[in-house]
Amino acid sequence: MNGILNKKSRYERNILINSMEELSLRIRSGEDIIIFGADKWYEDIILCLEDEEEWTDEMKLFAYFISQNFYQMDNIAAEYNAHYGDRKFVDDFQLAIIYINSKSQIRLEYWGIKDNTQFDICFEYISERFILKSFGLEKDIPFDWNK
Repeated sequence: MNGILNKKSRYERNILINSMEELSLRIRSGEDIIIFGADKWYEDIILCLEDEEEWTDEMKLFAYFISQNFYQMDNIAAEYNAHYGDRKFVDDFQLAIIYINSKSQIRLEYWGIKDNTQFDICFEYISERFILKSFGLEKDIPFDWNK
């Protein structure tokens, strides 16, 4: 990858979940699981389960992992857009909601900053890597898209 994964995230790693205990407490309380606190540029980011999923111990571990590493997927999405898109991704969209499921699939929902619009970017976590699967309307992205 062109080094974009090594760059500092646009979210400045303002991560609000600092431990598994804190995540478990928020799950038990039923409150939204906010993993990134709003700053002067971006709104809160919420972590949710996909429909019909349950908070098993395995899902809690996966959720905690995602809460600490979501910025990597945002960086991959920005790199993909820089290669194949209109290069407006970083300026025009912000991450709003992260959905996870028990199949190690992650769906990032982005909301427009300037326009009232939204779209999804999907990943799978396989062999300790985030694999980009779809970007908006583009589906079945090749595994080696960045080569």
